[in-house]
Amino acid sequence: MKISTKTRIQILPSRELDNIGLKQLAGIIGTVVQAMYRKDGSLYGAWVKLPMLWQGEKEWFIPEVSLSII
Repeated sequence: MKISTKTRIQILPSRELDNIGLKQLAGIIGTVVQAMYRKDGSLYGAWVKLPMLWQGEKEWFIPEVSLSII
């Protein structure tokens, strides 16, 4: 999957999201601030701006498996 800055995404539930303590963000719609790619060009995840503060922050790293373009 290729995504770019300002892409609107929905955060999907996943084991990876649970593992990093962000399962409460599942279902939220946000905007990509920066996509992160591996050396082979595959998407690793993205920094996503949320529509509200969560734990005092608006931007969170979301793993690729939890990103759905809307």
